[in-house]
Amino acid sequence: MKIQHIFNEVKREGNKRKLHIEEGCFDLDYIDEVIKCVENNKTICKTKKECENLNDEAKLALRPIIDESIIDKYDDKKLREILDSFKSEEIYLINGDFFGIQHFIFSNLSTKRAAKILRARSAMVQLITKVISKILEEKLNSKLILFGAGKFLMLSEKIDDLKDVEKELNKIFFKNYFGESGVILNYVKTTKRDLLNQENNVMKNTLIELGKKNEESKYQKFKDSLKEPIINVFEEAKRDDEICEYCKKRVKDKNKEACEICENEIKLGALLTKKNFVEIDIKEDNEEVLDDEVLILEFNSKKYIATFLTKKYVEENIKNKVDCKNEIFDISTLRMNEFPKWPLKSYVPLDKDGNIKTFEEIEENSSGLMVLKADVDRLGSTFKEFYFNSFRKFNRLSRELNFFFANYVPFMISQNSKYKENIYIVFAGGDDLFMIGRYDVIVEFAKDLRDRFHKFSLEKATLSMGLVMFKSSTPVSYISEWADEAEKEAKRVKDKNGNDRDGICLFDRAMKFNEFKYIEKKLDNILKKEGDKINNSVLYKLIEIIDMADKENENITNTLWISKLAYLAKRRNYSLDFVKDLRDLIKDYKGKVLPSLYLQIYKRRDNV
Repeated sequence: MKIQHIFNEVKREGNKRKLHIEEGCFDLDYIDEVIKCVENNKTICKTKKECENLNDEAKLALRPIIDESIIDKYDDKKLREILDSFKSEEIYLINGDFFGIQHFIFSNLSTKRAAKILRARSAMVQLITKVISKILEEKLNSKLILFGAGKFLMLSEKIDDLKDVEKELNKIFFKNYFGESGVILNYVKTTKRDLLNQENNVMKNTLIELGKKNEESKYQKFKDSLKEPIINVFEEAKRDDEICEYCKKRVKDKNKEACEICENEIKLGALLTKKNFVEIDIKEDNEEVLDDEVLILEFNSKKYIATFLTKKYVEENIKNKVDCKNEIFDISTLRMNEFPKWPLKSYVPLDKDGNIKTFEEIEENSSGLMVLKADVDRLGSTFKEFYFNSFRKFNRLSRELNFFFANYVPFMISQNSKYKENIYIVFAGGDDLFMIGRYDVIVEFAKDLRDRFHKFSLEKATLSMGLVMFKSSTPVSYISEWADEAEKEAKRVKDKNGNDRDGICLFDRAMKFNEFKYIEKKLDNILKKEGDKINNSVLYKLIEIIDMADKENENITNTLWISKLAYLAKRRNYSLDFVKDLRDLIKDYKGKVLPSLYLQIYKRRDNV
């Protein structure tokens, strides 16, 4: 099957990737391999004709698109329709940016209770961002043109109420989240003509101006809210056990273990596992939030609600989405239908009763958990170039990458028995991924993910990954920081030619991904040759020897590592091949051998 792919337009040149427009497609059985349906093991469409018969929303969700012209024409048509709806030639570009996402998701959360709420907090970021865009649609009659990863871009003829909306949102975030996160809204003036001819420098300069405004606003956030009193949880709570056990910032809701906000997020997490459809609804302030509803935001005496629906309910009660007062989104990983996809659900492992597995349960009978944080290398410059020169290309690249991380990765996990029992996705979308799981399963998944993404991107893009091992008692906020550092180390690693990125950092050792795969396989083969002669005491001795080799230049006594290895082999009656192969491996890679050795020790301990 021939598929036009955005990565055809990214050309590798040495250490850099330069935008390069090429004609032609690539041969890859992508549709059959990636868009397999969980239901009946069928594909969404097997022929180009079948795909062409899908409606516009289905085509939009089917990324990458069969024919480049489909998505280009769709986006061009959508933009022209929006511009035609405005009377004035001069219009405003409005930028929305949800800042402090990491704080919003991870702040003060203990790992013991994290499984109930982590995925929900990640989904809440998307829901809040969606609601804010809807508020602006109502207040300013603005139209959404870009949306994702906590950011959006809108067009409007007026901006009179924009700063009032931002002030009200600031009050809400300041009160509920203590200034750790919030939303910045900015605007610039442009014209219809410049938007339709985006390649000109006028539009580029306009977008640069908008970006500068956004950066300046980040240094002045909450300036109008700083006079507001901050709730002191230790003054409000009469006893320590009245403090929320999840956020540690607010007082518990009556007769519950969490505060009102955390209880709402726990409810969201449960509904995400059980329902496949969601619609955003608005209620009056005095209306009750029902069991299948989650409060997203209270704004100007209105409640913005996410109503979760089952597939059966949608099929029986909603014949055609045109009949609905609100737009309905399919949040499942199931096959495409007439409702637009929104990858809100992602993937979390469930126990036999259908409840989210705790991290303690995932860790059970193993040496520990591991977090994997990954994102696409050098994507920023490519996104920036597309953003300045073509919203259409920017949208296309966003969709294809979001498809891989938000749709395909959860599907990939759900189809593997080992993955689906032991991996919990915190967030997967845009160009990055954060997941927690059993350590050995995460390592296997990391290798699988890297290979599949390499194929997906036509070997023109790479991933760098940070992996950190921890126990289920470790606070999640620390884990997030460690994973960030590990990912940065993975990006810094270079090969002999000076090429960086495409790295993995595991057990505080960074190396190229191919190096890790080679070392792991080679070490496994070397140890297997001696079979039962290799016990844990020998492996611990090898740690000492490898550490000496790694610090050979620091102390002259460390140069004796080869002698120590030979002596160890002689005492244990190991073969000469064992000594030679292990010596050569350590000599070539030194401390980079340690992560693979640690994995050997942990796996033997766990009988994996």
